[in-house]
Amino acid sequence: MLDMRTLMITFVGNALINTIVMFVYWRQNKKYVKGIGYWATALLLQTFGFLLIGIRGILPDFITIVLSNVCIVFGIFLMHLGFKVFVEHKSTNIYNYSLIILYGVLQYYFTFIEESTSIRIILISVFVSLIFLQSALLLLSPKVIERRIFTKLLGFMSCVYISIQIYRIIIEIITPTTDYFSAGLAATVAQLLNQFMTIFIVFAFIITINRVNLHDLIENEKLKLQRDNMKLRLNQTINAMAKIVELRDPYTAGHHQKAAKLASAIATELGLPNEKIELIDLGARIYDVGKIFIPTDILNKPAQLSRIEFNIVKMHTVEGFKLLSDAEFPNIIGDMAHHHHERLDGSGYPDGISGEEITIESRILAVTDVVVAMNSHRTYRSAFNIDQILEEINKDRDIKFDAQVIDACLRLFRDKGFKL
Repeated sequence: MLDMRTLMITFVGNALINTIVMFVYWRQNKKYVKGIGYWATALLLQTFGFLLIGIRGILPDFITIVLSNVCIVFGIFLMHLGFKVFVEHKSTNIYNYSLIILYGVLQYYFTFIEESTSIRIILISVFVSLIFLQSALLLLSPKVIERRIFTKLLGFMSCVYISIQIYRIIIEIITPTTDYFSAGLAATVAQLLNQFMTIFIVFAFIITINRVNLHDLIENEKLKLQRDNMKLRLNQTINAMAKIVELRDPYTAGHHQKAAKLASAIATELGLPNEKIELIDLGARIYDVGKIFIPTDILNKPAQLSRIEFNIVKMHTVEGFKLLSDAEFPNIIGDMAHHHHERLDGSGYPDGISGEEITIESRILAVTDVVVAMNSHRTYRSAFNIDQILEEINKDRDIKFDAQVIDACLRLFRDKGFKL
């Protein structure tokens, strides 16, 4: 026979083991835990339900019988919600809420109006089976995101749990008892199997999540390593190409580093995402790469260029874009090389695009390029000081240059002490 003391020791031991396992797992994997909160709450509710049954006779029957059984069934329902969170299944739970309310009403009826311990035992087995059936269908569904072996095994174990409950129902129909915990050997075995199944399912649940998270962590680490390697190679390639440009055009020495510094600062001031800021920094270090195709006698001419020579120089935007596209650089970097001389009013080159057709990255670089170029010394003119440069570009706000970019640039130099 299964007496109250044996039942309570079994269940409390079960709840304690499961709670410790879940707590340790939660501490190790806070970022990745899915569904365990529901399970822990379910254990607490079920433990509370069994404790209420244990003090039967001290408190009114409504509390010790009806509320205790509702707590147990509601705990099973929360376990089902944990499964739903785990497999990322989104749906309403009105059906189960209605089921629990109906269960509470029937428990009350067969406790106080038409008292029957046997029917109460059958009721709890039926309602628990219905909720476990939903869990089994959910975990065995081909649409479940996590299709690993333990997830399916958990579904099969849910089916076994249902079989146990059906077994208890059959035993109760064949040999009704007036004592909830003394329905003979068959009921004793069923109750102990229930406890064993609860332990097994919790561990299967934890193992499943652990396998999924471990796989995700490994994949994430691999992706992070790949991204880091790609960034490193990209940086090395860009730095090498920038040096080649500077060797061919001595006047651009240090130009790209200054441009990258200012462009990144403007992008940060505008509140752009970190990923974009990184690409803007890379693009600003290489946007004049097309100049390697321009004859050195034009690039190094110690005087102002003729119209024909200037038209040749203009081609560096197109050639740079082709080179970066062929080398499969990120699209933003290629666009910056292609359109950093475009203007809002359409007066720029090479495509004469205007307004929103020009990306924010190219609009930032347009301002950056002018500021850095005016601040650089040329054989035919001296470098302008920063106040002269800011005054000059501010005249073209919303005409040639983006007003937001101009404002960000002004704030950096005038309010935040930015220096090239």
